[in-house]
Amino acid sequence: MNYRTNDKFPDAECSCVNAITSEELGVLTSREKQVMVGLGNALSSAEIAGQLNIAEYTTKKYIASIFAKLRLRSRTEACIVARTRHAEICQHQIQGGGTLN
Repeated sequence: MNYRTNDKFPDAECSCVNAITSEELGVLTSREKQVMVGLGNALSSAEIAGQLNIAEYTTKKYIASIFAKLRLRSRTEACIVARTRHAEICQHQIQGGGTLN
């Protein structure tokens, strides 16, 4: 069985994606949105830190803040949200004056 499909876990499509509003995504800071893009690319904290030229500790603090603001429980949920809501995250970031790497 291919566990990457939702045949066995149909509800695994993550209610977290649908539960997060555009307003909640808009609350993320520009840097948190950049970190979300990294999470969506399944990068480690160290890899995200390297791309953003910040300390790994700082990256972990941003991730914790993202989890709290969006009520996420895992990096997997964050990855799903980042991938499925990527356009919204990037749109909010551009409106906020940030740039994408």
